[in-house]
Formats: sequence, C-alpha cells, structure tokens
Amino acid sequence: MDALDLTEQQLEKCIEKNIRITARRIMKAKYPSPVIGFKFADVDKDHISAAR
Repeated sequence: MDALDLTEQQLEKCIEKNIRITARRIMKAKYPSPVIGFKFADVDKDHISAAR
C-alpha cells in the first residue's frame, strides 16, 4: 500500500477475477488521467512490483 500510495479501500476496489485485470485496475487507480502517449513502460518500476 505504501509503495503505491493507495488506501486499503482503494486497493480492495481493484480486486478482480485474475491478477492481470487486478494489476491493470491498480495502475488505472494510480494513474487515472494519463497524458497522451502514456505507456506502462513509463510507470515507476516500484509501482509495477507492488501491483504484482
């Protein structure tokens, strides 16, 4: 939770049927309005690790 700077309640809303969808929802919660051209390759590696 600390690495992502999301609350437990926010993370609970991201839980889905499989880890792939859950991770995508976590990234969408973390980056709700990405800039044009945004790529997940641009995401902080610590955030990706924490989402996994």
